Amino acid sequence: MKKKIAKFLNKIPEVYWDRYVKQKLDYIFYGWINRKDKYKDFIVLYLVNKNQNIKFNGFITSSTKLSKKIVKRLGLPISNHSDCIRVESMFPNNEVNAIKL
Repeated sequence: MKKKIAKFLNKIPEVYWDRYVKQKLDYIFYGWINRKDKYKDFIVLYLVNKNQNIKFNGFITSSTKLSKKIVKRLGLPISNHSDCIRVESMFPNNEVNAIKL
């Protein structure tokens, strides 16, 4: 099982996989992608376990740069990347706990 999961995770070598959550037979992996500006982008990868067969079930990322490469490496149909929007831009008067950078 671990080898099958590693096969998916290793398709994106730029990611430093950090955490995962196991929900029944499904997995959610969280990772970080280093950027040249010293910030990091995130990725969340969803895998499902169907009869001991690991299947890809989607991902999200804040990386505009790697988004299309990830789609290609995972053998997915090309889709448009939607840029992430900072939470504080929705709540400029600090109505929620948002990180100010």
